[in-house]
Amino acid sequence: MKIESSLQTILKDISLWLDNEKWRFSSVFAIDLKDSLEIKWVFAPIGFKEELMEFTAIAQYNEQIPSINSIVPSAWIAEWELHEMMGVSVENAKHGLFLEPDMLKAPLRKDAK
Repeated sequence: MKIESSLQTILKDISLWLDNEKWRFSSVFAIDLKDSLEIKWVFAPIGFKEELMEFTAIAQYNEQIPSINSIVPSAWIAEWELHEMMGVSVENAKHGLFLEPDMLKAPLRKDAK
């Protein structure tokens, strides 16, 4: 299942949908589209493996990605990884968890150098 959203409404959309008794957060990741990023928040049902729920939003490189940490506390580590590996601003994410200061910045971006 897939729900397309926007960065402005993603937190609200996920919080209205999420039932913590039935679904668990799996990951957040980005696909580099060269001129923007497609951000995907993925949830898996508890007890079932054949179905996933995906929330998708398009973000420009300079846009801040909202954190879902307020409704999914365990999302912080995936958000920090997205922040460091893709070089995008994620609300409340910090540097230094995955990459050393002297390493290539945003190594998973298509334009990484």
